[in-house]
Amino acid sequence: MDNTIEIIREARKAGMQTALILFAALFLICLLFGFYIYQSYKQEPISMSAIQDGIVNKLEQVNGKAND
Repeated sequence: MDNTIEIIREARKAGMQTALILFAALFLICLLFGFYIYQSYKQEPISMSAIQDGIVNKLEQVNGKAND
């Protein structure tokens, strides 16, 4: 009887350790995903230029830098 109780205790302990490891892994993944979302909203200034000479009107923006 004592062996059975000891086996049940060890199984519960192993199950709790597995659950805690899985929870920690999920928490770490959520933190990394949240950091990725936070970084994706970083705003960088852009510049635009317009050239108008009456014949060719051009407004162009590529990768945040104005081109002629």
